[in-house]
Amino acid sequence: MPDEEFKATLQMLVPMVVVTICKQYGMEEFEALHALYASQLYSDLERERTKLWHLSPLALAELWHQEVTTGKIVYPEEAGVLKWNSEFAAWKNTSSCTK
Repeated sequence: MPDEEFKATLQMLVPMVVVTICKQYGMEEFEALHALYASQLYSDLERERTKLWHLSPLALAELWHQEVTTGKIVYPEEAGVLKWNSEFAAWKNTSSCTK
């Protein structure tokens, strides 16, 4: 997805996730927004390659809640996060700035 389209998608998706968090978990909007931005989920959502933007606002709110309550996130297979994380780990283990 082109970068501009992805940014526009996030700008539409994030408010929907925040509203869902507010409704599902009884939080104020600012508190929910801050909590989402501070999460690993949001960090992963910002990377287009993870494909988390394919998920519904409800699914993303539930993943956020899972992270907050357990400290872990189990991403659905279709999100692509596991593939991206494993590719990054493989690259990280083989890359070096020193020779």
